[in-house]
Amino acid sequence: MKTLFSAGTGGMPLVSVLISLYNYSQYIEEALDSVASQTLEDIELIICNDCSTDGGEKVTENWLRNNEQRFCRALLIENAVNSGLPATRNATLSCAQAPYLFILDADNVIFPSCLEKHAAALQEAEDDVAFVYSQRLVFTHENRSDCHLENLQDWDIPLLTLGNYIDAMVMHRADMLKRVGGYAAEAPFDRLGLEDYELWFKYMEAGLRGIKLHQPLIAYRVHQSSMLRTTTQYKESLILQALRNKYSRYFIGD
Repeated sequence: MKTLFSAGTGGMPLVSVLISLYNYSQYIEEALDSVASQTLEDIELIICNDCSTDGGEKVTENWLRNNEQRFCRALLIENAVNSGLPATRNATLSCAQAPYLFILDADNVIFPSCLEKHAAALQEAEDDVAFVYSQRLVFTHENRSDCHLENLQDWDIPLLTLGNYIDAMVMHRADMLKRVGGYAAEAPFDRLGLEDYELWFKYMEAGLRGIKLHQPLIAYRVHQSSMLRTTTQYKESLILQALRNKYSRYFIGD
């Protein structure tokens, strides 16, 4: 892993925004703009490029050079080889300095009060709360007016054994995410996706949970290579089987 860019004001961040980048040069600036527009001031921004082939790291570096004074620290790192999403998320995690970590996908955006409201919820939350998630707006890349609100369910272990309904874009308590070992970078989660789904079970095993904010603070973009399009029924069935094998006690009667 090498550093491509590092700058910032040097202040102490409350939230680290962690972005994994792979071939989203056409979307990354909009994602970064949404971070720069946050009402929360004390932000650390960490992007890890997973060996993009479309010049996304150059787009990102140029944007950071123009916006570095917005952040306590702005850091762009790069994997030595293409490593997959879970390992790339873990690379950003290893660099983070803030007590709260927000996971942002490079092709999505967050609303201006997103980080402030997530952080406030974690500051007030009980000790067994590891992360906070919100409702999400889903829109298509081709037509912004074609959007709808998804009413995600509250944290419910039996419901989660039936399928993942929590978006990956959540805010974690950094110490708790590190305590459970971060994201699973081994097969089948390393390449099939839904590594966040496996993480919810890690939290269950540790006696931890998530809580939901009842307002949409994130916006998910549906396009040809987004997770909603690429996670097939077959992929999800493989991951569910792996979860049943690894966390069998939660799937009693399945």
